[in-house]
Amino acid sequence: MNSFLALTTALRIPHLLIGLAVGVLSSPTLRLTRAHESPTTTPHAASAEASVNPPAGWKWDRPVPEHAEQRDGAIELRTESGKIWAGEGNRNRLMTAEPVETGDTVTAEIELLDAVGKWEQCGLLLHQHDDAFVKLVVEHIDGMHYVVMAWERPNGRRVLAQIEIPQPRAQLKLEVGEDSVSGYWRLDESASWQRASESDFPGDGEHRFGIFTQDGDSDRPRWARVRDLRLEQ
Repeated sequence: MNSFLALTTALRIPHLLIGLAVGVLSSPTLRLTRAHESPTTTPHAASAEASVNPPAGWKWDRPVPEHAEQRDGAIELRTESGKIWAGEGNRNRLMTAEPVETGDTVTAEIELLDAVGKWEQCGLLLHQHDDAFVKLVVEHIDGMHYVVMAWERPNGRRVLAQIEIPQPRAQLKLEVGEDSVSGYWRLDESASWQRASESDFPGDGEHRFGIFTQDGDSDRPRWARVRDLRLEQ
């Protein structure tokens, strides 16, 4: 009798294994993952709003809606691969709706959330066009972070200040004078504003404040955060 039970069990095991395999492969809720795969995560889509309306006094320039998110009172921008400094094809910028006048200022806290590329940056602009502007940014260079102020014009470009900072975040301010613009920075509100540099206007005609990113990766999204954006016009 024991020999008969053992034989019967041995004959049934292959059928049970086949049935189990069929059930696993046909299950609508189970996905087999290869050893080299990792679960798909979308941290910037999980709690962010689907679209971002520009703050009062601002408008989107060359917008890419999926490259901007609203989170916890801040705007998060994907760092664009297209360039405005020493390049072209820059997109998804915020620009003021009205031109600047003497006495106008813009301030914002800028943070690079996960920068790895050389010259990856986010910050403020005084912009006439893409070959005539002044920038004040937080920039990642060879594993370090800097506040950088520079100008570009049709006949060249110049770095005015490059100040190393101990973190990927700083508060930045541009202040428009009668015929020039001054840049300031500080690590947080507990510190005093430090002067970065000053530049005359990069071109003739109207200028606007802007917010931009550049030198991101076109294949691997990385992000910058803009918080406490304040415009005084």
